[in-house]
Amino acid sequence: MTNSLTGELQKYGYTFCRGVLDNFTLKEITQEIEAQNYKVTRAGIRNPKIRFHSIKKLILSPALQSITHQFLPDKIFPVRSILFDKSADTDWGVPWHQDLTIAVQEKHEVPGFGAWTFKDKIQHVQPPVEIMERMVTLRIHLDDTDETNGALRVIPKSHRNKRYSSKAITEETSQCPEYLCKAKAGDVLIMKPLILHSSKKGIATGHRRILHVEYSADELPSPLNWLHDS
Repeated sequence: MTNSLTGELQKYGYTFCRGVLDNFTLKEITQEIEAQNYKVTRAGIRNPKIRFHSIKKLILSPALQSITHQFLPDKIFPVRSILFDKSADTDWGVPWHQDLTIAVQEKHEVPGFGAWTFKDKIQHVQPPVEIMERMVTLRIHLDDTDETNGALRVIPKSHRNKRYSSKAITEETSQCPEYLCKAKAGDVLIMKPLILHSSKKGIATGHRRILHVEYSADELPSPLNWLHDS
């Protein structure tokens, strides 16, 4: 199974591990989120492990570590996490894009790193594309998701073309077939950050909660440091 998943990720830019989280774990996380009554905006809740003990426990769990070890060397670490929640009260569409930025502790001018931004008091930067190519993202589904509540859409194999210009994104997404990433609560979508992805607004009234966790095995050039999520 490991070779199959690794091959699918390398070829298509995404793959699935089904039924990773059991009902007890799902209930523990969703109940803590609902009990604390946090307002989730379009940008999501960054660093949710700081606010939710159950999410911190999940990010560091053997279950997620074993999945990630199938795709990255032994020395891996979570470098960014975001909790998204689409619902009837908070819903949005996301245009086709690639994930191009990483979260770091402080801003330092280093060759190859640019387009600095500040999001939720966290410094972000675009690193050399080779760093993004070696990263892996896990999207842990806390609810069922399909076309009614904004399931993720991807363009298979688009992760192999490095960074796209705006024009190239338009051309690629108009010419290439997309795949709708339907999932059940407890499923984990593994994807490459550079794959073209988007989501539409939903029509369902329930939640579509996703824990997005990015992993890397790279050390950044000094004096830059990851905003470690561990």
